[in-house]
Amino acid sequence: MIVIHARFAVAPAAHAAFTSAMAQAATLARAEPGCVAYQFSVDLDDPGAFFLLELWESEAALEAHMQTPHLRDFLRLVRRVAAITSRVYEGPLRRYRIRIPEL
Repeated sequence: MIVIHARFAVAPAAHAAFTSAMAQAATLARAEPGCVAYQFSVDLDDPGAFFLLELWESEAALEAHMQTPHLRDFLRLVRRVAAITSRVYEGPLRRYRIRIPEL
């Protein structure tokens, strides 16, 4: 399993274009073979900060994703309107069960 976590700092004037492109990128990526999850979110304290969490079954699936026209289109927009920071994690994932206390 490969996990990618990315942060996008988006210029205020580009929010509408970025969110539209983000929605399209997510829909198309989720349909790709080997995509386990592709989720965007926004920072509630900083509306210009967006996050992307990707989970891929294999390096081959991720490499195929990196070659898709829709990802290239999304990255062209990102380079114009955002700063990006990302991390890639490989290896077995550990699962934890968290018990929520009764209130």
